[in-house]
Amino acid sequence: MHFTKKEVGPYTYLCYSLQTEDCIDYQMQMINKSDQTVFIKSAPQATEMEFDVTSLVPIELYFKNHCMTYEAQKHTFKKVIDSLWMAEKYLLDTQRIVLEKEYIFIEPTGLDIKLLYIPSKKYSISIHKAVKDVFLSLLFSIQLNVMENDTRIKRVITYLQDPEFDIMIFDSIMNTLQKSIRKNRKEWFKKLFVKDELKENIPAEPVEGTILLSQEKSFPVLEFKEKSVIVNKESFLIGRAKQLVDYAIPEALSLGRVHAELITEEDAYYIVDINTKNGTFLNGERLKSQKKYPLCRGDAIQIANEKVIFK
Repeated sequence: MHFTKKEVGPYTYLCYSLQTEDCIDYQMQMINKSDQTVFIKSAPQATEMEFDVTSLVPIELYFKNHCMTYEAQKHTFKKVIDSLWMAEKYLLDTQRIVLEKEYIFIEPTGLDIKLLYIPSKKYSISIHKAVKDVFLSLLFSIQLNVMENDTRIKRVITYLQDPEFDIMIFDSIMNTLQKSIRKNRKEWFKKLFVKDELKENIPAEPVEGTILLSQEKSFPVLEFKEKSVIVNKESFLIGRAKQLVDYAIPEALSLGRVHAELITEEDAYYIVDINTKNGTFLNGERLKSQKKYPLCRGDAIQIANEKVIFK
């Protein structure tokens, strides 16, 4: 799937080329003129569709920060599946839904799923394969060893890897799974997720909650005007919504609900703007949305109207 990204003022668009003769017009009209809320409305510009993704949170970012338990994963998966069936309600074809983790979004106010739909005669996917692939990809984006004592995740992964995977059966399985604890809880985790050369690095015991970085490292600090904040997670979110980020400034109305992400990868640091209206700036330069920019100690960051030094 190929989209180009375009930023116009405070807005971020994903653009898709669509020839007039390939467009299924009634589907385009159904999305843009009906009361449906799942599929992002597109503004057709000549031979290009524009999807406004401003302020939307990529599902992978939400998943790896808020779906560390089976119940949270189940809730998110079911919301995606329920959103797919909305296509049939509005006479749309599920095979024309874009099901790649980069193009599935969460609306941060109500945590609703937002999808892209391509009404083109030339675009079609295998819905069951696409769903299993995106769910597996999301599961691999998180630190699975924090929940390795919950056998339900093993059974979910096992079925997702089944060549005969079916969405309806998967939905039913999630509804009926009961939690049980394995005595030798690391063995299935090693077998399913860890390459042979990395097995020796598995922690002896599961870690509760979010995986923090090594205590031997010196954590970077965000120096705000009135407060210093330690960046002690590999993915550290800043924004206005307390329930969605690691450091919230609820009174800063210029901030997005989920505004920016600070990423730690080994000894390197990066910052990412999350499709915001008011922008994220690094040393005076506005960042392009959803792009990683390297950070150095002493860099000046501006998150909307909030100024901070990365130390």
